Amino acid sequence: MTEYNGFRREEPDMKRRECLTLFSTGCVVASSGCLEAAGSRSPLLHGFYPGRKAASPATFRPFEKWLGRVPTVLTLYVNANLSEDSIRDYLDTQLTPVWQTGHVPVITWLPYLGTPEQTPADIERRIHTGQYDDIIDRWISALTEWVLDGDGEDRRLYFRPLPEMNGNWLPWSAVGTETTPADYRSAWQYLYNRFREAGLTATHVQWMWNPNFREVGGVATEEYYPGDEFVDWVGIDGYNFGSTQDWSEWMSPDEVFAPMLSRVRTLTQKPVAFPEFGSTSFKEGTPRPAAKSQWITDVYEFMRREDVKMACWFNVDKETDWAVFDGTRGTDTYETDDRQYNVYDSYKRAVTRDVLSNGERPERLLTDDQFAGNF
Repeated sequence: MTEYNGFRREEPDMKRRECLTLFSTGCVVASSGCLEAAGSRSPLLHGFYPGRKAASPATFRPFEKWLGRVPTVLTLYVNANLSEDSIRDYLDTQLTPVWQTGHVPVITWLPYLGTPEQTPADIERRIHTGQYDDIIDRWISALTEWVLDGDGEDRRLYFRPLPEMNGNWLPWSAVGTETTPADYRSAWQYLYNRFREAGLTATHVQWMWNPNFREVGGVATEEYYPGDEFVDWVGIDGYNFGSTQDWSEWMSPDEVFAPMLSRVRTLTQKPVAFPEFGSTSFKEGTPRPAAKSQWITDVYEFMRREDVKMACWFNVDKETDWAVFDGTRGTDTYETDDRQYNVYDSYKRAVTRDVLSNGERPERLLTDDQFAGNF
């Protein structure tokens, strides 16, 4: 359920001893004693999408103050068809503050032409035949400067272009458009090669291929896969809509994620992320925060059990009450700076365990292996 500038289609074991160390970067990591106690539990790169003005510290700092830590990654969205000046302004005013406050950005790159509705139904073909090159070249130039010219820093980012292609709500889908999965694969490969040829290598940019948890329209998700040579991570977006839609019902984390995760794992051994995910509290027509709280506990147990490497909660009450902080509902409240927030403490408990450290240098927020999901 991706955010497109407002346009869109349709508890861990509490007995385990907590011992957390807060580093100067704000990242929380388990001490050596906790790592031993955690046994085979898999650590996670934690993040979230904080909503409108996502890159503003005023938006995400209260959330992080509640958590007592700075999540390692932050999900962002951008429409690709920007002017050169607008792209550079986006990097200066959004990516740079996100990086400087201790996060590796996850850029959701949406290759529209005009508005989503104005984007032609053959956009993938236009990309791989060179008709989108002016826009691509602007991004390559600006991002190359950004990752390599960070006042002595070696910046890095996750790049998530053309997401949720296996649905029927985006122009880069092969459902109800003028293109095929082969056009999508060619567009992805073309874009990837252009970035790599310009020197944006895996050291600075990790590419995330990102289907939705449920395909719509009869085209198999696997047909869109560009190949291991062109992918670093696989993302799966998934939501428990509960009883909020006439087509939806309450789904456990296993019901949401396990079918597509199994298919992805058959397709590739690339590390898996959940770049967008969340749950409503509405079950059987009634808001039940306790049920959502248990869902939060269960989904983090599922991710650790299934060795999912990254998880970014969609913290916006949009179609329903997705938020775990400052939303319509919660199981608890948190007060700071004379303001009270609704919160789900099960989320806070879940994301302050088994968390990776920052990188080998203070300015590098992740080690090379962590950045690539090799942990």
